Amino acid sequence: MMTDVAPVTRRAPTWRRLLPLLIIVGLIVLAFALDLDEQLSFESLRANRAALLGLVAERPALAALGFVAIYAAAVALSLPG
Repeated sequence: MMTDVAPVTRRAPTWRRLLPLLIIVGLIVLAFALDLDEQLSFESLRANRAALLGLVAERPALAALGFVAIYAAAVALSLPG
């Protein structure tokens, strides 16, 4: 006769479950420490417009990839600007 026994599941250690949160918090602190929130502003874009247009004209694929990477990082870290 078989008995229904629930399988024993092991939980990951606490530090391992908190690691993604700690990485995100660390990246946010690093971004503010490096003043990235100031560098990703409209004023900064306006000041560097000619250089950015030159970069896009020279290497459009690299510029597009760079834009996507910077946008994704800014959204993931919830950086203002």
